[in-house]
Amino acid sequence: MVKIYKSSTYRLGESAYLTFYITQHYRDEQLINSLVSYFGCGKVYIKSNKVAVDYTVTKIEDLTEKILPFFDIYKVVGEKSKDLDNFKQVAQLIKKKNLGFTIAILIFF
Repeated sequence: MVKIYKSSTYRLGESAYLTFYITQHYRDEQLINSLVSYFGCGKVYIKSNKVAVDYTVTKIEDLTEKILPFFDIYKVVGEKSKDLDNFKQVAQLIKKKNLGFTIAILIFF
């Protein structure tokens, strides 16, 4: 997920950040917890109603150096592959601190 938010610290007055997350039923909590160990990053959040559990990664370094390379090896197929390609493009732009171009790309998509 890509979010754009208002920020007075940036010249454009806006900033963007990425969040990678996987949501599973609460019964799969152990599986989701194993992702933290496997990737060496991220956090697990249990929904307040204990129906679902999320694995979430927000650090750009973790996204570009751990999560996205995993999907270079294990390809996503179908419609989600297009979303992942867009996510990768935005991640690289944010990592390069090319924020103005990042926001322009997000508006285009």
